[in-house]
Amino acid sequence: MTFKNRIAQVASDSAKYHLSVAAWFIVVVSIIYIVLGSIFTTNDFTPSGFMAFIYRPAKIFSLIYAISATGSFLTFFVRHGVTRRDYFFGTAIALVLVSFAIMIIAAIIASIENFIFPAAESVSFFGSSGLALAAIAEYSLNIICYYLTGWLIATMFYGYDMLRKNLSILGAALIVIMLSMLWGESGFEQSITKMFNPHSPWELSLAISILGTLLLIALVLWIIRAFTKSITIKMK
Repeated sequence: MTFKNRIAQVASDSAKYHLSVAAWFIVVVSIIYIVLGSIFTTNDFTPSGFMAFIYRPAKIFSLIYAISATGSFLTFFVRHGVTRRDYFFGTAIALVLVSFAIMIIAAIIASIENFIFPAAESVSFFGSSGLALAAIAEYSLNIICYYLTGWLIATMFYGYDMLRKNLSILGAALIVIMLSMLWGESGFEQSITKMFNPHSPWELSLAISILGTLLLIALVLWIIRAFTKSITIKMK
């Protein structure tokens, strides 16, 4: 099997499994959304619709899932003859695909919701394809960063000493801070950022936020790749 074929196989297998887990996550969040929506009025509950509702849970889901699944996937693939390099590139591709898939599915559900129950708050969003695509891009890029954050933490806890484990936690906090600065997050992300910079979040253009996020993703991937090259694999 060629280099590209091995990476494609790892990406395909990983993406299929990740999507099967993500599907259950979307179902659960959808049920919660429907239940809460039936209890509270529109003004009291998620005026931005389903995409905004699922966005934050999706980030937490991707972080926790990456932390919990990384070790088992690394061991599984290496045990079946996959090199660390193929595992890295295949997993990276899978995480990107799954992140965009989650938000595209969420956008489809939100579109159906808006079609059946049109609301003034969401007309402007779904009335413009540019706004919809920008929202999908923003949410997906943020979810990718949270996946990578979990992957980084799990990698350090899988095969390195306590110092690097602690540094991975610090690195995760820095990633969240950078995302908050790039996108002007509120809540949990903003609280962490204000510990270091009380004047955040910054107001940046969409283009700069996307470019900054892509650079952040590249940096985290480079770090993960550097450490997966020499990581000790637990074969048991």
